[in-house]
Amino acid sequence: MSPDQEKASRIRNALRFRPKGMTISEISRTTGMNRNSVAKYLDVLLISGQVAMEEIGNAKVYTLSQRVPISAFVDVTRDGVLILDADRRIVQVNEQFLHLAGVGRDEIVDRSLAEIRAQVPVISTICSFLAEGAEREATVDGIPIPDGDEQRYYRAKIIPTVFEDGQHGTTVILEDTTRQTKIRAVEALLACIVDSSDDAIIGENLNGIIASWNAGASRLYGYAAEEAIGRPISLLFPPERREELTYLRSRVHRGERVEHFETVRIAKNGTPIDVAVTLSPILDPDGELIGVSTITRDISTQKTAEAEIEGANQLLSGIIDFLPDATLVVDTNDCIIAWNREMEVLTDLPKSEVLGKGIHSYAVPFYRESRSMINGRPGTPDSPTISMRFRRNGDTVFGTGYFPRAYGKRGAHLWGKASPILDRNGNRIGTIESLRDVTGLRAAEEALRQSERRFRMAVTHAPFPITVVDREGRIICHNQKFTEIFGYGQDDLPTGEELFRQAFPTASYRREARTAWREFVHQAETGMVESRKFRVRCRNGEVKPVLFRATALTDGIYLLTWEDISEARRIYTILLTEMVKMKQAGGDQAGTAIVITDSAGYISFVNRTLLALWGYQGEGEILNRHATELWDEPDEASDLFIRLRQGESWCGMLNGRGRDGTAFSTLVTADPVIAGTGGITTLVLAAVPLHHRLPASDPAPRKRA
Repeated sequence: MSPDQEKASRIRNALRFRPKGMTISEISRTTGMNRNSVAKYLDVLLISGQVAMEEIGNAKVYTLSQRVPISAFVDVTRDGVLILDADRRIVQVNEQFLHLAGVGRDEIVDRSLAEIRAQVPVISTICSFLAEGAEREATVDGIPIPDGDEQRYYRAKIIPTVFEDGQHGTTVILEDTTRQTKIRAVEALLACIVDSSDDAIIGENLNGIIASWNAGASRLYGYAAEEAIGRPISLLFPPERREELTYLRSRVHRGERVEHFETVRIAKNGTPIDVAVTLSPILDPDGELIGVSTITRDISTQKTAEAEIEGANQLLSGIIDFLPDATLVVDTNDCIIAWNREMEVLTDLPKSEVLGKGIHSYAVPFYRESRSMINGRPGTPDSPTISMRFRRNGDTVFGTGYFPRAYGKRGAHLWGKASPILDRNGNRIGTIESLRDVTGLRAAEEALRQSERRFRMAVTHAPFPITVVDREGRIICHNQKFTEIFGYGQDDLPTGEELFRQAFPTASYRREARTAWREFVHQAETGMVESRKFRVRCRNGEVKPVLFRATALTDGIYLLTWEDISEARRIYTILLTEMVKMKQAGGDQAGTAIVITDSAGYISFVNRTLLALWGYQGEGEILNRHATELWDEPDEASDLFIRLRQGESWCGMLNGRGRDGTAFSTLVTADPVIAGTGGITTLVLAAVPLHHRLPASDPAPRKRA
């Protein structure tokens, strides 16, 4: 008896004593053969009809069967079966094989493989792996065989077969492994994805022992796979976070998924790593928990960036907090994210009560309702209301209005500005709104308007001729007295050139007048202005002697006064009075200190700016004192007043001395007021501070014009 026959006999004998059947494992234990050999001989016995097989659950149970022809059993399997004799002639095939080959039984049975391989692709494929002979058992995986439009894959089992008559042959069993092949391909793809992932992907069993370890885990933690697999997952936990391991494990064992849990892990070299972990339960096909999958991402760079962003936000918040204007910032959801100190003062609301709130809640202190603070805020369709007047410049909105509830219901005129905050791509990510208290400015503007009205009234109704000219030589106006004395109206002398042509009778005199005008302009800009005498031709041809003087106002505007010397009127003093009033109104706003003295230098008037700069509480402390007491350089101050009493104007640097003795630098412009008779009546000094106050003992810089 050959070895194959002896092994087949042992299997039949084992089954003979177990009429209820045996599994492959039971036959293997009984006969002492390995499972693969048992499976091989069972396939032969099954095909030859010597055993029967029944599937009970997931198990295959084999029993002895009656001796019947092979043809009665080849169709019981779902695999394709092809039986060949020793000459490679087809003895038998089942229906599954015929379907696979796409031929009828009569087309291939009793024919050799060589005859039909060209006509039947499946036969050609079988011939390719039978070329080396079929004297031994073999298995060939991954055989591609098309099935219509679908490509399917098979495993071929080549089994040497002994027929009942003792003749040898070959049985070829084609098992459809398409599903397993695709699964293996997917598994290989997934394994490749896992291994190439930048994230650390770790598998552990229910006891917390590492079972799988990808390349990302090696890069993150520094352990090679062979170093980590088989060791407890606690290897990666800092000692102070061991309780975290228990917490996470309990959640996963309850079937929960833990997503993006930020924590700290320890690398092989002991370095702590900021990570985000996602833990998922691993279930078997029956839904039983068999392990835990952990995906770990290194967020150290993200944490560093977050810290930098937080630092930048704190810096920005600090800058916003110290802005002089009341400022707030809202995000795209109108949620307040910044509220500075001035905003707290303006609204009586601390930032702790408004940060994080939205729906225009910041406007409640002003409007008693939630709404846009500045109407028409960028990106919203808010419509204007009575409370504010606003205008838009591109994406920026400006508004002004009076808010009676500002500053604890004290009320204030506010100027507001709202601008979008854009990211680097130009997308709006928020809005910044600033509010400025312009109550004082509005009062100053009103005072200035009143001063301008008084000035216009003074010019119009002054008892002496006045002409107002701009820098380009265009005449803005002649007053009534100019027309009355010289006969010219605005239409007669619309420009300075026309005035030179008509008012100065000869060409040489016109040249002299133009030269004098240029000198006047220069003197007016430097503060060193002198009066000049001219003869002016009236509209009726009469020539009158006049004392002419040019004074620079603002924005390139010049005031020209014409004094009829023949009448000897003191018209300049009247105009100066109005000009001083205007200077006083504007000077207080512009930070210019003004002092007016008599011709001897004793103070008769000071403005509020001087009191503030020199540290005096009121006018009573300084009126009737000599003006040289205001300066730290008495000798130079005395020289200044001597020059003024001689009719000279002066501009230069002097060190002021405050009430408390501290010194500070000022730029001083001084002019004498000359009456129509030529006498000095008043001295006017204007001082602009140039530096912060210096201690009285420090030497102050000195400069003469």
